[in-house]
This record gives sequence, structure tokens and C-alpha cells, in this order.
Amino acid sequence: MLGHGRTGNLLACYLCKERHLAGGDAIREIRRLRPGSIETAEQEQAVIRFCQCLRWVPPS
Repeated sequence: MLGHGRTGNLLACYLCKERHLAGGDAIREIRRLRPGSIETAEQEQAVIRFCQCLRWVPPS
């Protein structure tokens, strides 16, 4: 299917940033709305890493 792998990744990352969802929650929401989205384990990990980076605060 076209438009589910990378598009799903982008949408999940958007949910992390704008709705402050955790990576796994964003992936589940995208898959609920667009079955078949985020097709590989590598894509899942990319979303999770992105969401973790949003919450990272450098040490002071």
C-alpha cells in the first residue's frame, strides 16, 4: 500500500509533538486511524526515538 510507511511515521511524529503523546501511543493511534501504517520495526523505532528526543532536556 502506498502512503502508509513514511506517511504514517510523519503523522505519528506530529502526534508526539503536537498532542504530547508517547511514541507507542502515537503509533497505536495512527494504526487505529490508518490500518497498515508504520510498516517496519525500523519505522517504529524512528518514531519512538523522535518522541524521546522531544522530551530530552540537556543537563544544566
